[in-house]
Amino acid sequence: MPQCGFPWLNSTQETAVNKVLCTRDVAIVHGPPGTGKSQTITNIIANALYKGKRVLFVAEKMAALSVVQNRLAAIGLAPFCLEIHSNKTKKSAVISQLKETTEIIRQTPPEEFRKEAERLLNLRAELNQYIEALHKEYPFGVSLYDAIIHYQSVDVESCFDIPQAYLDTLDKNTFAQWEDAIELLVRTANACGHPYQHPLTGISITEYSSAVKEESSLLLTGFIDLLTTIRQKLDVLMPQAVPHDSIF
Repeated sequence: MPQCGFPWLNSTQETAVNKVLCTRDVAIVHGPPGTGKSQTITNIIANALYKGKRVLFVAEKMAALSVVQNRLAAIGLAPFCLEIHSNKTKKSAVISQLKETTEIIRQTPPEEFRKEAERLLNLRAELNQYIEALHKEYPFGVSLYDAIIHYQSVDVESCFDIPQAYLDTLDKNTFAQWEDAIELLVRTANACGHPYQHPLTGISITEYSSAVKEESSLLLTGFIDLLTTIRQKLDVLMPQAVPHDSIF
């Protein structure tokens, strides 16, 4: 079956348009509200008019007819639409609409249509470049669109900036390692609390050994002895003036 490409439609809408334009003369478009039926029907009618076909659009509700008519009017096809849905339609109104259509054809030569078609084609190609750039997947497995959606879902300010040099060489494996490291960091922080508030935050030791352990034990023992001596002297000098807990 020949296919016609419509990059501005989703897959379901494009399938419906292709079935009508490429294989069928009669079609029923149905679906729940908000699924794009009116836009799909508008595209079907516009393409049929482009191919010189006549279209009879029938809907159960007047609102559906109005929505499609407004969409066709928005793209300049109102003069080619003849309203026959109302029993109040007058003969003069029908003749006026037909006259308006013939005037459009007389005033607009085919060259103008071709120029406009080329302009729209170039505009669509330019817009497609933005879409391709937006959804292009980078070597680390994330597109710009995915990054924007994820960034909007985060309600805190960024803590640091990743240097561009890291992003230029980032791949999926490294990105997965970063994610694992961040998850581990979050779990550790939830279990131990923020490092800034930790009692050992002032210790800057990066390596630990038995020698460091022994030295730390001696320092702590000496510090405890010193505090004990200070407390004893304070008890002699100021037995009730200053509570121990307010100093140590």
